[in-house]
Amino acid sequence: MLNENDPTMSAILETVTFIKDHAVTQKEFSDGLAAMRTDLVAVMDTKFTAMRTDLVAVMDTKNNVLADRLISAFEERLSQKSSEVVTHVDAFAALHQKLEQELTALRGKYERLEERLERLERQFPIAHLA
Repeated sequence: MLNENDPTMSAILETVTFIKDHAVTQKEFSDGLAAMRTDLVAVMDTKFTAMRTDLVAVMDTKNNVLADRLISAFEERLSQKSSEVVTHVDAFAALHQKLEQELTALRGKYERLEERLERLERQFPIAHLA
């Protein structure tokens, strides 16, 4: 039935022997698969960590740019408001100075009137109406 001299049978026997000698058992296969899974998880963790780090760096850069824009806009707005406040303070100071000048002018006029009244009273002695 089996003829060892048959070249086809010899090739099949050689192939089966090679497979038997080099094939893995189910345990070896499961262990190898588990090791590959562990290695794959480690590599993926490393890659995801690197991607996360890169993403955080990009986001930090974008956040810094956004923060710089916000700070710049705030400083510009603050400068505008500061300028408005200074303008109002200057206007108030000018108004105060004008009122002070008017008050000084009124004091001068009042003093002149008082002096005039005193001279008239000395020239024309009249009883003071109290």
